[in-house]
This record gives sequence, structure tokens and C-alpha cells, in this order.
Amino acid sequence: MDEPLPEISITVTEEFVEGTLQITSDRVYNDLFDIIGKLATIPELGSKNVPRSMADRYGEKARKIVIPPFDAFYTYDAKTGTVKVLALVHQRRAR
Repeated sequence: MDEPLPEISITVTEEFVEGTLQITSDRVYNDLFDIIGKLATIPELGSKNVPRSMADRYGEKARKIVIPPFDAFYTYDAKTGTVKVLALVHQRRAR
């Protein structure tokens, strides 16, 4: 018998909220929040291939989701079922 999927809670940081102020396109804004919403059911959606500077800043467990021209960084704790969206960074800065 399959075990039920754990409920995933998503929180966002103030840094992420401030990062969304850079968005000038409705398409990018909608794509971003569509993808963030998917983390509730697919929390390991993002890539572990995070630029060294971003891993240094957000931790080795940080994941990256690409929403051109931005990268969203988050962590997922499987033990607590928590996704924490850390930041939205323009790709030119996320190197």
C-alpha cells in the first residue's frame, strides 16, 4: 500500500519578496508563482546545480529554479516537509 504524500509547507523570505520587485513582466511573474506553487507537490523540482557564490550564500542544500531572466533559490527539508524560498536573483548576479 502506498503511503500518503507528506504535506509540504512553503514559506518565503523577505529577500525573496524584495526580489520579486525586480519583475517587470506579467509572464515572468505568473511563471514564477506557478513554479513556486508546484513545489508543494514536487519539492525536489529544482536543480542542485547552484553557482558556488549562491551555494556559499544560501547553503549547500540550496536548489535553483530557472525563470528567465531570474533564478529562484530555495531549500527543501524532507524531514519537516518544508520548502523555504530564499531569493530571486537576476541571472547576471547569480554566478
